[in-house]
Amino acid sequence: MGYHRKQTTTVDNVKDAIEAPLASLCVQWSVFYGDFSIIRILPPRDVSFGRGESARCPPAIRKACERRRCGGVVGGLGAPRGSSELRGGRFLFVGFEKCIQIFEILLEKSVQMSEYITIQVGQCGNQIGSEFWPLALQEYGIYDSFRNNNKKNSLQSNKNDFASFQSFFHVQQEYKNVTINSFEDIKKCEVKARAILVDMETSVILRYKTGCLQDLFDDTCIITHYPGSGNNWAEGHCHYGPMFEDMILMSIKRAVEKCDSLHGFLLMFSVGGGTGSGLGTYILKLLEDHYPNIDRFVICVYPTGTEDVITCPYNMALATKELIKHASCVVPIENRALLDIVNKQANNKHSIDTMDFIAKCKPFQDMNSIIVNLLLNLTSGSRFSGSLNVDLNEISTNMVPFPNLQFLAAGLSPLTISSDLVKSNKQIREEIFLQTLQKSNQLLKLNITGPKSIILGTTLIGRGDFTISDMRTYIQRLQKKTCFTSWSARAMKIGLCDVAPIGHHAAMLSLFNTTSMSTLLKNVNSQLMKLYNRKAHTHHYLQVPGFEDYFFQECSETITSTIQSYRDIEDIKPIGIPRLTPVASDISL
Repeated sequence: MGYHRKQTTTVDNVKDAIEAPLASLCVQWSVFYGDFSIIRILPPRDVSFGRGESARCPPAIRKACERRRCGGVVGGLGAPRGSSELRGGRFLFVGFEKCIQIFEILLEKSVQMSEYITIQVGQCGNQIGSEFWPLALQEYGIYDSFRNNNKKNSLQSNKNDFASFQSFFHVQQEYKNVTINSFEDIKKCEVKARAILVDMETSVILRYKTGCLQDLFDDTCIITHYPGSGNNWAEGHCHYGPMFEDMILMSIKRAVEKCDSLHGFLLMFSVGGGTGSGLGTYILKLLEDHYPNIDRFVICVYPTGTEDVITCPYNMALATKELIKHASCVVPIENRALLDIVNKQANNKHSIDTMDFIAKCKPFQDMNSIIVNLLLNLTSGSRFSGSLNVDLNEISTNMVPFPNLQFLAAGLSPLTISSDLVKSNKQIREEIFLQTLQKSNQLLKLNITGPKSIILGTTLIGRGDFTISDMRTYIQRLQKKTCFTSWSARAMKIGLCDVAPIGHHAAMLSLFNTTSMSTLLKNVNSQLMKLYNRKAHTHHYLQVPGFEDYFFQECSETITSTIQSYRDIEDIKPIGIPRLTPVASDISL
């Protein structure tokens, strides 16, 4: 056979095989059986051996192989004719039974789903987080008393559910085969959320330590201080940022070290206050410096139209400048859009569950639940199986055509807590799609389908009963209904996730990169200049060490430049080059 004995490794037991250095390269390495027969991970097929022995592929392995992210299943090649296949790697000498055990473990490793670390900053960010974690657990059949639901589907201990569960939660190795279906199991199995909680006040974070989520967070990933940032971006960014930089980086490092397949950071904060806007954007800059290859998705709340802080225009503008510079993608959400949605759903007599939920909600809980549904739908393709899965890095690649134009408008449907329908049909699914385009379902006060809106990128993520045929139909309708650039009309990102949200048979999230986003930026810049032209309240910022007066001017210039980039795209006209016709005098015989 011509293989090199120096490149082989003899293994006596499964534990040694898994802990061997080549175990991390579990998708394509080979196993010797006997003298010459080789077993490799291949596409699904039966297991065969060179000595005439054969065995059917174990059902558990075959089933796992059909799931997403599975590198393959055990397959037999027999003795290769040449040595070229063997010189490129290292091999193990084991028996048949141990082969099966090894491959079962390797397949479990290969079904790893993407993992995310959420970073909640400030009062708003942590209030969103307090709603996010119960709803995230609910998708795995774990309910708290407030959301008690008879439709419980407990998380079973099969490989794929655990791989999905670990997208947001870290489970100790010794508990990975334990069924988790209650908060008591979470405590017993030492399940921890992949989260970092930061606030310069303690009022909101203290609630995490007294409720049903008290055992879900690692104390080393909670950073608090007193007093707060006083609604001052400069305090959060220039004062508390450098002060807590080492502590924040250490917390992030601990969370990263617990990940096997870290796929992105999800940051949640408001841009109207001091801690969220200032310290939140400081952390964003740290992530770009220390983890430049990991996507940074920011879900931020703009209090436009509902401002209750006089310095809010400064904070919004200064935070927006940092988002433009350092975020991979930004999904801005306006408070007034959330309020309109909640008021509409509160009077929705077709969904009694939704009306009851809103009636029982604590302050901001109903609004925050909408943001949480956005996050869960956004990451669904990375957490669950589907025929067309979408990861966050794909969204960033497809939706951001130019630097600094990474702001995405989001639309959701349905917005109700549950549906009374036994099963969705084609007409209902089409209605869900159309609702995501309506202004009433947008999380920004923008007209996505208006005549002045030019679409730079589109992503449609369908969950549940949606089919590829459905999505093709929606694309055709969308192409006729909206205006696109020459490069974006035929290039839309489509995602299909098999698992629908709890209480529904189908749901859809739409993301648009549109020139209408300049409306939000114009509003932010105009409010900034109204205050700054009179130098009102600037002394609060200038007295913070590290903050300079030119920061305001630089901020306005950055936002204005981004607005101009959108305008330039709106002004692009198709280039019409007439066909060239040969002139008789130019033709030489």
